[in-house]
Amino acid sequence: MKKTFLCFSLSFALLASALSPSFSADVFAKAKLAKTKITLTVGQKKKITIKGKKKKAKYTFKASNKKVSVNKKGVVTAKKAGKTKITVKEKLKKKTKKIGVVTIIIKSKVSNKKSIASAQPAATNSGNTGEKPTTAPTASTTPTLPPTPTGSPKPTATPRPKENPDYSDLPSGFMNKNEANSGTLEEFYYDSTEVSEGETVKRHARVALPKGYTESKKYPVIYMQHGIFGNEYSLTGDNTQYVAWNAMANDDMKDSIVVFANVCANKEGKGTGFSLEHYKAYDNFINDLTKCLMPAINKKYSTLTGRENTAVCGFSMGGRVSLQIGFERPDLFGYIGAFCPAPGLLPYTMNGVTEPGFYTDSTFTLPSEYLNDTYVQITKGFKDDVVKQHPLLYHQALQKTNTPHVYYETMGGDPSGSGSGNHEKAVYQHGFYNFMKNIFKPNVTVPAGALRKDGVKGTTEEFEYESTAVAEGKTVTRKALVGLPDGYNPKKKYPVVYGLHGYGWGIYNLAQDGATDVVWNGYANDVMEEVIMVFPNICANESGQGAGYNQETYDAYDNCVNDIVNCLMPAINKHYSVKTGRLNTAVWGFSMGGREALNAGFKHPDKFGYIGAFCPAPGVLPYSAEKGIFTEDTFTLPDAYKENTLVMIVKGKNDTTVGNNPILYHKALEKNNVPHIYYETMGGDAVNRGGGGHQNVVYLHGLYNLMKRAFPCK
Repeated sequence: MKKTFLCFSLSFALLASALSPSFSADVFAKAKLAKTKITLTVGQKKKITIKGKKKKAKYTFKASNKKVSVNKKGVVTAKKAGKTKITVKEKLKKKTKKIGVVTIIIKSKVSNKKSIASAQPAATNSGNTGEKPTTAPTASTTPTLPPTPTGSPKPTATPRPKENPDYSDLPSGFMNKNEANSGTLEEFYYDSTEVSEGETVKRHARVALPKGYTESKKYPVIYMQHGIFGNEYSLTGDNTQYVAWNAMANDDMKDSIVVFANVCANKEGKGTGFSLEHYKAYDNFINDLTKCLMPAINKKYSTLTGRENTAVCGFSMGGRVSLQIGFERPDLFGYIGAFCPAPGLLPYTMNGVTEPGFYTDSTFTLPSEYLNDTYVQITKGFKDDVVKQHPLLYHQALQKTNTPHVYYETMGGDPSGSGSGNHEKAVYQHGFYNFMKNIFKPNVTVPAGALRKDGVKGTTEEFEYESTAVAEGKTVTRKALVGLPDGYNPKKKYPVVYGLHGYGWGIYNLAQDGATDVVWNGYANDVMEEVIMVFPNICANESGQGAGYNQETYDAYDNCVNDIVNCLMPAINKHYSVKTGRLNTAVWGFSMGGREALNAGFKHPDKFGYIGAFCPAPGVLPYSAEKGIFTEDTFTLPDAYKENTLVMIVKGKNDTTVGNNPILYHKALEKNNVPHIYYETMGGDAVNRGGGGHQNVVYLHGLYNLMKRAFPCK
């Protein structure tokens, strides 16, 4: 098979540069440092950029002291305030030469000197979400009439705080006692060896089973904790089980089991007054829960185990307990919810009691391996005069330790904002419903900067190959764009990722949109493994172009599977240093490319271990214009590949271009018991939120999440 590697001419390089700067390269330039001085704040990272790098050369980075660390890719992490120098050297064959020295200035983090009394949560997106502070009214400059001597002036109504739009869109009736949605509430008894030394004590919990519960299916579990002076009947007395059943009926949460335990873990199951002895019984619940109740629940009921299927949450003292348990045992709980949480996680004095706290505002965080893989939510009532500002203090401490979490304040109620905002049912059930909307789903948060286009750069190059799949009886020369990692080494082998473009696009569009940058940023930040990216033309006919929305054009796109599998993949494997095999090969696509990624992956699971469909177009299943590549019954994987194939489908929340087709694909896979990840998103990252449409910020969000799971940094 003929293969041609294209060297860019000067004119072509100039044209490519005009179209997309990342596609051009000056192969004659000597290696030199892009910057010789970098300023960082403690905790920040920055990659040292070398211009004119040679493909076969190796580059080393050595710091003059321990105020920073620098890895083999040149990513610098600031550790301590001060100054250091990093010497950069190039080794080519047997020669080593000094490229230059980068001076690193490290500044201390700026502390927040606002007093706690006046502090307000900052409005943030995905991860640390808070309300915008209400602006105090300014004095009017308009003259006013003096008050009349008869009667008092009418008091001015205080405006209700504005609800956070990200958490106020809850379905009407979410707090209702809707019998049509109800499951079964059972009494459950278990033996505990943790509440009285040397004794086994019979304890009681209440278990809410989903509607249609069956032993033939396994369910995730939520452990929901009550407040102080309460017991296992308190939250069910508020009909909190109906809030959970409503969420399931509304498809806002998977069918789940909810356990309401007695959180006062002493022999009597109750305490008196505000005292350390009373609080210690609640603190002891972590032992009763993890050693006695959870094993008993898993033995009695048909449960899905593992942290990804287990949540802990609570109201008031139960919120404090849930944070304690979740942060101490993140190996058991992937989701932590605290609604109007009581003090005690941090040092405090209240109600005549002083406690040192489980953490300080500098240590309140999760272990690094769980930091970006745990959903944490804190909800506060706007006017909570019981726990006061303690939920806000927890939020600020988590911000200080860079712990991803959701925080919002609310008046509560149904509709949102209709509650009193106090320490009450309307607030905690509002928080509980939002919590349920976000659990038992993969953590798909994209960190700030992950989608940036001005970060680390690899190289892109055109690749020609011969195809016998696009025109009957002919061999046609076709092109693909190949993205190589920074410092690509032919002696090292790399996994391969095939990215399939949308309808009417070509080989450049995905890279121009930032797909290459997402991956290059990922391995520069030690999130993903280095890979080779291949962007083919997926209109697989002789011309490589379609002619309108018609069956002939759709068939040409569907034919890309034959072209990729039978012609392009062998050529790539022969020309580049590739790790072969399905577990080293991924296929993903956007829009029409998402349709074809599902086509390729499900027809050839022996070739692809990872399949990503982002805003996938119609046609995988039958619809008005086509009979479909599969039917609802045949859209599945062979049993041998079901448990070892990562399938991900992502939909933009406001995507009107492909409509509900991504949901239909998700539902069909559910019906056929094909394990997969499905989520909807606005796109963007934790700071710059997207619009949720049929756009790059949505599919790049999906690409980041696919890649970090398919090829995590080792």
